[in-house]
Amino acid sequence: MGRMRTIIAAMLCLALTGTALGGVSAASAEGNVPALNTELQAEEISSSLAMETEDGNSSDINGAVQTSSFDAINVTERTSAGASSMAALTYVLGGYNAAGAEFLMVQYENCSLQNEYGFTITLWGNGTQNAAEGTYYLVQSPTDETGIEKAIAWGYFFQSAAYSGWLKIPVSLFPGETWNSIGAINFNIDFPNQLRCRINIGEIGFLKGGVYTCAVKPSELTITPTNTNAPNTVVMENKPDCIALTKISAGEVLYDPMLPVKDQAITLGLNLGKTDLSGYAGIRFYAENDSSNKLYLQKWFAEKEYGETWYCNRDNYWAIYYPDGGSADYGDAFYIPAGYRGFILIPFSTFFPGWGSACNGIMELGEVEPYFYFLLDHWRDGGDAASANPTRFILTDFALVRAAERQPVANTGDVRVFMPFEYDSTEELRLYWESRYRAQAGVEVASVDTPTQTQGVSGRAMHFTCGGLSLTPGAQPFATALDWTPTDKVSMTIGSAKGLTFWIKNTSGMQIAFRIGFDLRIVDDNGTITTQRWETDDGARYLLLDTVTGSERIGASKNGIAIPAGFEGWVRIGFEQFSMPAWVTATSPFDPANDLCYIVIGMNALTYEGASFIMDSLGYYYTDIEVTTPFHQTANSFAAAMAGSSAENADKTGEADK
Repeated sequence: MGRMRTIIAAMLCLALTGTALGGVSAASAEGNVPALNTELQAEEISSSLAMETEDGNSSDINGAVQTSSFDAINVTERTSAGASSMAALTYVLGGYNAAGAEFLMVQYENCSLQNEYGFTITLWGNGTQNAAEGTYYLVQSPTDETGIEKAIAWGYFFQSAAYSGWLKIPVSLFPGETWNSIGAINFNIDFPNQLRCRINIGEIGFLKGGVYTCAVKPSELTITPTNTNAPNTVVMENKPDCIALTKISAGEVLYDPMLPVKDQAITLGLNLGKTDLSGYAGIRFYAENDSSNKLYLQKWFAEKEYGETWYCNRDNYWAIYYPDGGSADYGDAFYIPAGYRGFILIPFSTFFPGWGSACNGIMELGEVEPYFYFLLDHWRDGGDAASANPTRFILTDFALVRAAERQPVANTGDVRVFMPFEYDSTEELRLYWESRYRAQAGVEVASVDTPTQTQGVSGRAMHFTCGGLSLTPGAQPFATALDWTPTDKVSMTIGSAKGLTFWIKNTSGMQIAFRIGFDLRIVDDNGTITTQRWETDDGARYLLLDTVTGSERIGASKNGIAIPAGFEGWVRIGFEQFSMPAWVTATSPFDPANDLCYIVIGMNALTYEGASFIMDSLGYYYTDIEVTTPFHQTANSFAAAMAGSSAENADKTGEADK
């Protein structure tokens, strides 16, 4: 956990600026975004949020937050229990008849990611019965026939850190009990000093003949300061001043009002249940924020191989919102609006890398740390938990989201298409293509039907629209961009490719221009990975093939690749036409043996506000060509290269698939 505390310290140093969106807007004019899970596959995560930091120096933080993955009574050590660390939690059943039961079932959760806590169980029925030494089982459902065997040690039931599930306890461990009149069940909990122990006890019931019957439902219990012997009550019989009992709902996160938190980073960890996230496009969860305050949540995860941490904690980073009873649309990823209830999906494309020598800026999802983290941003709005964030909120129903499986894209002519834009919905498209500089001028994108049957162009395409300016002091007025980082195991080795190509239709009614750039992934002899940016600068030559008129032409970049009004066709830009910006530190020559690991498309928002185009079939081309004009005829023309058989170039185009 030392590493995470270091990360938290780094997070405290971040300057978080920008203008946040005011909430969830109405659905776009193109129609409602498809419902969640229609085109996207959501794989549920069984675990829930748990506290990350647990040490004596952070006791106020530890004791201030409780979480649960099911409806429960939360038991929190608010202050040190003193010399005697035992506390007795008593559930009054009032003579419950469990005759013939074979197992006592207790739903239990250890909210700590580090510490193991123990307790004894005492039944008050036909006398006082303590659990004898023996074996019980850990199961995930009351009716599970098999589970993990555990031994009672010195009368204690010990549960490991972050355990969440059921204790399946044979009634034979309580000798002499007839089970026909259970007055109460007592848990003697061993609270280690200064560790701010937090546990959740959910349902308590009995299993008879494979049938589970609930005897105690947390939501129906009354928490009392003293034992009244009234049925359906629960009380902490000793140490009530240092032990807090609170009802908590599944997925709920709550602050103890007795322990206000100021200027502190409270971190909650979600066990993903896997370390290979390749093929996944984002994370989804259900949120309830019923307060009048925004809930600021920073988010991050870390790679294993390089130790690189990826954050989503900047204002104006977007997410997809699915409000209960409303239409899905895009909103800010940094906070949950006041009064919001519904699902939220955050693409991995919105995360940006941390800083340090180990960072290479390449998202390696193949091996990550098993925990995904949420940090409660208390220093916003005055740095007071009571004012900056709600007292209670719910985050639950976590899932990893992946897009539908894609069929391999067939080559066309001498072109190998690595980005066909075959996204079923705008929702899915934006999981992979991220709008940068949204605080200044955003980019609106949509998945549309390709408006042509040109060879190599069909199915779906990307509609790019340059957003209007919303300038902040010191902002660059031209800054608007859309980018893509291939994180789904797409091989991007350049090999013998000559340059980049794509199909485009200018839908603006005027000439438009945009810059295009890419990063190369460079690995030196020591295995150190860096990235190297290449962009089209003024004067860069490019080739155009108009698929409507059949004409070919040569262009020269000026403030970007110029696309004439009404143009519909293919564009080619040789790699020799790309140059490194002045700010690039990795100054090694262009090397086609490297992988292309990032693509960015940028426009001048001041000049092209509202301008739009449709793009499809982004890829590599593999032959040198000459432009055919009325004055110059060549057999090696642009049109001839596109009309050629892809099978003829399989040995070349296949290089990019290795």
